[in-house]
Amino acid sequence: MEWLRNLSLRKAYLLFTVSCFLVAFLLTWGTTKVCVSLRESLAPSGVEIVYDESGKGTIVSREIPTEEAWNAARGVESLQYILTVVYFGGAFLLSGTLFYRLKLKHPIQKLQAGAQRIMEQDLDFVLEAEGKDELESLCAAFEKMRGQLQRSHQELWRQGEERRRLNAAFSHDLRNPVTVLKGSIRVMEKVLQGDRLERAALEDHLARMSHYTERIASYIETMSQVQKLEDTPLSPVEITFGELGKEMQEEGELLLWETACPLSFQFFGSEHAVVWVDRAVVSTILENCLTNASRYAKQTIQVTVSVQGERLTLSVQEDGPGFSPNMLRNGTEPFVRGEKTASEHFGMGLYVCRLLSEKHGGGIALENTETGGRVSVWMKSGKP
Repeated sequence: MEWLRNLSLRKAYLLFTVSCFLVAFLLTWGTTKVCVSLRESLAPSGVEIVYDESGKGTIVSREIPTEEAWNAARGVESLQYILTVVYFGGAFLLSGTLFYRLKLKHPIQKLQAGAQRIMEQDLDFVLEAEGKDELESLCAAFEKMRGQLQRSHQELWRQGEERRRLNAAFSHDLRNPVTVLKGSIRVMEKVLQGDRLERAALEDHLARMSHYTERIASYIETMSQVQKLEDTPLSPVEITFGELGKEMQEEGELLLWETACPLSFQFFGSEHAVVWVDRAVVSTILENCLTNASRYAKQTIQVTVSVQGERLTLSVQEDGPGFSPNMLRNGTEPFVRGEKTASEHFGMGLYVCRLLSEKHGGGIALENTETGGRVSVWMKSGKP
């Protein structure tokens, strides 16, 4: 039947019509012969030639049929005409039925089922073309349309998911600079209450607040222009390891101002070593690691920063219960949260650390030690 599936609709219709009408013609011809013979036997008419032994022929009139015989002969004649109409009418109906069942029914059912699934927003199916006629070509075109719709739907979902991740990261990363600003303000308030605020200290606090205000403004401007987190631009600047360590220590102390966990820093490397890093990226990574550690630490948080060659490494160790197996496997994926994480946290901190460290030519590792969980982040610090 492969040849029939590949036959065009017009040729298939002609084939079925001609075949059915040819059968009807043959049936009519056979029926006519039978009916004529039957009429002649029931009501013979006219004359016939009778030959004797010598071969001489004599014309003899046939016996006139009775009324009953004429009625029977007329009935046979009427049956002949009726059967002729039945044969050709049946041929017409049969050709249409065969054409529909063999060429139209299955493709139409496939198209209807596909359209129904698309209306139900289900694009996870395949509409296969099983022939080369016009309707199967339409099925093939329908399948291309379904595939394009599925790709468009997946792209819209990806863009929506990317926007969700971007918004979550935006909200998450704004929280830390705001926390540092709040810490600076409260330190100033506490010092003012004791009437011990010196001009140099005031200038330091104002400079820090100005720095973080500019950082927030710059971050908002950057995030308003990118379409996904991976597009976040890097701006490495030259800074000594000592200056970077001082900034990180001040920032960490202000960030965890309200927590009861003591924070300690250890630095390994020459204070005069020059590193090229994006200071905003380093601050974001440090803030996310410290925020994550503060939710699990029991008594202490230890930060270790080292520089070796063109590699800067930051490790944050807390003395909590450590990472769960799921966090060790998937902790750097978006929206993955620990079992004890509060609902207001998005589960984006370690994911942002991973993206930013990878953009800086590095990476991130989560591990459990004898004293708790540790997050280690490394990045290139050589001149770009």
